[in-house]
Amino acid sequence: MKKNISVILSSIIAVSASAAIESAPDTTRVLDEVIVVEKGAKAPVPLLPLDVKIVGQDILEKSAEPNILPVLQNHIPGMFVTERGLAGYGVSGGSAGAVTMRGVGGVGRVLFLIDGQPQWAGIFGHSLPDTYVSNDVQRVEVVSGPSSLLYGSGAMGGSVNLITRRATEDGFNGSARAMAGSYGTMNYGARAGYKTGNLRAYAAASYERSDGNRRGMGYWLANQYASLNYDFSSHWEAGANVMLTETRADNPGSVYRKLPLFSNCIKGFSIEEMTVPGMLFGGTAGEEGCWEWKGPVIQRRTAAYGKFLNRKAAFVSLDLLPDFLNYRRNATVFDEFSVEQTILDMIDDGRASTSAQLRRIIFGDVSQRRKPDELVSIGEPVKVRRQILEGPLQRLQMSGRLLISDFIYKKSSAGLKYGWGVGIYATPERWFGRKFDAGGRTPEESFGVLVAHLQSRLPGVSENLIIRLLK
Repeated sequence: MKKNISVILSSIIAVSASAAIESAPDTTRVLDEVIVVEKGAKAPVPLLPLDVKIVGQDILEKSAEPNILPVLQNHIPGMFVTERGLAGYGVSGGSAGAVTMRGVGGVGRVLFLIDGQPQWAGIFGHSLPDTYVSNDVQRVEVVSGPSSLLYGSGAMGGSVNLITRRATEDGFNGSARAMAGSYGTMNYGARAGYKTGNLRAYAAASYERSDGNRRGMGYWLANQYASLNYDFSSHWEAGANVMLTETRADNPGSVYRKLPLFSNCIKGFSIEEMTVPGMLFGGTAGEEGCWEWKGPVIQRRTAAYGKFLNRKAAFVSLDLLPDFLNYRRNATVFDEFSVEQTILDMIDDGRASTSAQLRRIIFGDVSQRRKPDELVSIGEPVKVRRQILEGPLQRLQMSGRLLISDFIYKKSSAGLKYGWGVGIYATPERWFGRKFDAGGRTPEESFGVLVAHLQSRLPGVSENLIIRLLK
């Protein structure tokens, strides 16, 4: 009988427990968006040195910035981004777009990811900020502080994960925007997505351009993005995406408009002193220095180049060139039978353009040359000592009658340039295809224009030093 009672009691207890469970309130709690930054943490999450912040779609769409980096800098404490340069953010050493987080930055210190995949430039070894445009990105997840436990030594300063846009609604959906500003500045963007069943497709494109506030300062940047995904289940999917960035930018160069190549009486006022040490004549890894790129700058015909300042090389922009020629040509006059005038005539009429050609015309072939100090007639009554042409050529440049229009280099058997370039001479009128008029100003007034310009660009430099440079 005790056994029967026991069974009856068990049944009663089971029924009571079941009734209690059925009548208990629903305690299910729906969480907001959760980001998993580590699986199986070995320390309590509150003690992990990770500070995760999200820049969402609403912030990205409200911003007028086409690029992600300025938006992040404005919303992530402790994040600093160097300003965009004339040629975009760039990919080489010394480029803009360098990211620092909590004081840690530089190459290989802050990791950028797209949908969790690390992004690095294969040649230069750092991120490609020109490809990070808000038109392609749904949200950004930023981990400030050391993230090496997640991503390795490349994330000592932190990590930035860009989550790209995807189609989330059935059918077609999309949007577009356009902005415009001064100096021909324009910014366009369009994106569209399509979803049917488990298949999703998305495409986006953006374009920005500007003429800049100076001549030769224009740029354009175009970005395209496309993705295709298929969901096999809630845990498995397959997909592919592609990003394409095209850009072009022009650098108008220095705002000085009159700039010596080498150091002079004004400290700091030369390309030599403004150049990274060791790069004036090229670096150790084969990079071209200022001495090599002066030729391409000359070919743009936006400035005259020659030994214009104290027999040293300098650039003079076209807007200052008429006053420079007006002042210099009137300050130095050559006799019609002088060596300088004879050389100028040969170059002006096309008989010669290099010092080697002048020597062949004046002194003859090598086999005909004799003692260097022997006087040679180059047209009665003009006589010149053999091979002494450097002085007359310098004086012609200093007087504004000649400039250097290009350089000729010797080449090795591999086709590489080596040695010092040989200057090709031309008159300013012949090179630029125009005459130069100082607007009726006297030589003294033109000299005043040059002095006033340098005083405005070199505050604190005495007028005597500026006059000494121009003399």
